[in-house]
Amino acid sequence: MDYERFQEEVLSHLADEDGVSYRPFCCRTMSFGETVQVPWRRLNIVEGAYSCHPYFGDIYQVRFFVEVSPEVQEKRLLARNGREQYQRFVREWIPMENRYFETFAIRRQCISITL
Repeated sequence: MDYERFQEEVLSHLADEDGVSYRPFCCRTMSFGETVQVPWRRLNIVEGAYSCHPYFGDIYQVRFFVEVSPEVQEKRLLARNGREQYQRFVREWIPMENRYFETFAIRRQCISITL
């Protein structure tokens, strides 16, 4: 995750009356998509595994940690990415996310929800 870009493009503009504009990054093509404009709102939901990284400080009023069972996770990853990429998630991405969650005590900072 590009913490600096997320901070600059999104988090630092959440209170702006003009709203937020950001460029989503596509991992499949390794490129930026079209700029997305999000109008100002009193309530903003920021989601993603790394959105609670300590780099951003204590910026949220409330944090939720939403989990699914390993079976549901497998089903969703297979549907989204296929068998080959699923194996990569199992070997690389899931263990890295779990280390991140444990290293920075992410679950303990959040209200936990299991779907």
